[in-house]
Amino acid sequence: LGATRDVLVSEWVDGRALNELSDRSWQLKKSVDCIRNAYCQALYVDGYFHADCHGGNLLWTAKDELCVLDCGLMVEIGREDSLALLSLSLALAARDWARVVSAAA
Repeated sequence: LGATRDVLVSEWVDGRALNELSDRSWQLKKSVDCIRNAYCQALYVDGYFHADCHGGNLLWTAKDELCVLDCGLMVEIGREDSLALLSLSLALAARDWARVVSAAA
């Protein structure tokens, strides 16, 4: 493990990036629920947002676990903002466009 001027490696994790998995793989299908649950927990309950979520930063490990990499773009979200994002998300899911506009204001 080590560091350069631009990169800090704190731990090596073996696995396959989600963007390398087949569209039909069971790991990719299982990852969808896991990612949704983890992001909802982090955003709406714990008050954190991982701002660099993409298939290269999500790894399926040999232990059949999902690993989130590259936490360099993490943002702490206050309780009020977290609840506002929850309200916006629920309005979007319900396709309630009046509530979307109201929640986004």
